[in-house]
Amino acid sequence: MIENRIILNVGVLPYNLEKKLKLAAQLKFDVIEIGNIDLTSPDQNLQTNAKTLQRSALKIAAFHELKDFLGHPSNLMNYKMNLAKSNLRLMEDVGANLLIVSPATENYSKPDLQRMVDELRALAILGTVRGVRIGFKPLPWSQSINNYRDAIELITQACNANLCLVIDNVALRHCSDEGLAELIKDIPMDMVGLVQLSAIDSPKPEKEHIIPARMLATSASHEPVIPKLIDLMEQQGYRGRYSLYAESSSYHHCSEEIICTEITNCLRYVKGLINQTASQ
Repeated sequence: MIENRIILNVGVLPYNLEKKLKLAAQLKFDVIEIGNIDLTSPDQNLQTNAKTLQRSALKIAAFHELKDFLGHPSNLMNYKMNLAKSNLRLMEDVGANLLIVSPATENYSKPDLQRMVDELRALAILGTVRGVRIGFKPLPWSQSINNYRDAIELITQACNANLCLVIDNVALRHCSDEGLAELIKDIPMDMVGLVQLSAIDSPKPEKEHIIPARMLATSASHEPVIPKLIDLMEQQGYRGRYSLYAESSSYHHCSEEIICTEITNCLRYVKGLINQTASQ
């Protein structure tokens, strides 16, 4: 069912976890993406929120995200690996399936590809023990792995079935139609674990926005690359999940009705794009 292929990153909802889950269910989502920030709130601690997730009927498809994981000196990587272990334990407890990781945005030493391969493979092995898949997402503003071809090479060299690629349309928004088509054609669809969809309300290059404000995309005018990306992915045989991902303080000042309407419109828009390709 298409509905189960479209999931909600609940970070867009400016409430405590219990209300986030309730609203996601009311909006007809069975599967969600969640992040560390969703598990902490002034009125509830991590343990309480973990129990709330365990009681929920919603399935957690992805945990977003372990940032700055690769491309550090070895002493800092020890800290990052311990942090990853904590994330994996929590994910096992709440039944989350996919841990999204991204590379360092600033490097304090020259990136060593072989070391990053070894580190990613080590994380994949740890994830296997916990029943959690590892999804690597390159960042355009990273100084180590900042494009999808390098990310594919990294995953291929790591050579572990528990690794996958996470595609974020924001990293592709400046591709030409021909460039995007060529890139998607070169990506093995069985390597893709998730596709994140969001709109950036800024004409400036991403390198000037290390943490870009992400909005829900409800039409092609918001982010023209999204229709092209979905069409190409579906034509290539992708049948995995798309995540509706937004991360902007502007939603914190909106009423519940407005936020729910935006999410509903985004869901309808993405569902329509998938159906359109399927009917061709």
